[in-house]
Amino acid sequence: MTLQTPFQFWTLVPLLLAAPVQTAFVLLYSIKPFGAGEWWKDFVGRALFIKAAALAYVLDASAWTVFSIYHRGGFSGISFDISTYRADYSWLLVIGYWLMLVAVVYQFMSLIKQRFIVQKRRM
Repeated sequence: MTLQTPFQFWTLVPLLLAAPVQTAFVLLYSIKPFGAGEWWKDFVGRALFIKAAALAYVLDASAWTVFSIYHRGGFSGISFDISTYRADYSWLLVIGYWLMLVAVVYQFMSLIKQRFIVQKRRM
């Protein structure tokens, strides 16, 4: 017996979209030629990489959980009703999820842009 709950669009979609972007950032940032400088040589660089890897793990685990619930038939439909979040201030959590998505995408795009700038300077 599985519990049928609606797919909470406003909280789950940003997690699902951020997971592959954050994982790609960690993979690209860990490659020596592509990494933003020599991050592994100082404390702050290592701390930022560990933070990025931990966030990637949490996002990937969350996405895997959502997909496994979907695969087991645990979602009865998709809920777009934002008014359900107003009563208990959980709209703050919704805003946080979407801000996290924006931050992850911005971080990834910054890494890509920085690498292109460095490559142009070398030419």
